[in-house]
Amino acid sequence: MNFLTTFLIVAVALMPVAYGLSSKIWSKETTFQKLSSAGKTRVGLYGFSFEDCGGSSDPLHGNVSLSPNDPVTLPGKLTVSFNASFGVDVKSPLKVVLELKKKELIWIDLPCVDGIGSCTYDDFCKMLPPEPASGCPPPLKEKGLPCRCPVKAGKYSLPPAVFTIPTIPKVPEFLADGDYKANVKAYYGSKELGCINLTFSLKLNE
Repeated sequence: MNFLTTFLIVAVALMPVAYGLSSKIWSKETTFQKLSSAGKTRVGLYGFSFEDCGGSSDPLHGNVSLSPNDPVTLPGKLTVSFNASFGVDVKSPLKVVLELKKKELIWIDLPCVDGIGSCTYDDFCKMLPPEPASGCPPPLKEKGLPCRCPVKAGKYSLPPAVFTIPTIPKVPEFLADGDYKANVKAYYGSKELGCINLTFSLKLNE
């Protein structure tokens, strides 16, 4: 999945999933690569909702939809569509701040553990895998959409397109079955570029 979808869906999760988490495409070991070698699982994603929470002065805005819905079962086929408006070029250093909460009796903050959880990524662009020799995934390549930084300012859209997700990493224990909500913000320095709110539920080994 490309950078646009990465930011618009789950800034630190679904992009590496869409690339299949193959260690062959990573230039260096990352948290996601470590997870990919830790084992595989099946995940049912329920009740996914997306909200653009950016202010009117934020340069990044968009919306995204996933299907099939309730559940989206991974590994499997995932249909993604999105529209995005980038008022500025997206390039390094792009800071991404993720706040992730899980519902127990109350909503609790999940700590940042080995780069997973409520974490700050000082340069998210550097976390992205290099573009494969074959180029971007076919649905993006066909539409001339980028799949890594830098991304030029402009309007981008993807009509419903099917991505095959062959494997996903073993999910850490603290991200087991449950209800979650996340807030993701992107920054250049102290300048907020965009904001999204996500809610979803996970059920493992669906």
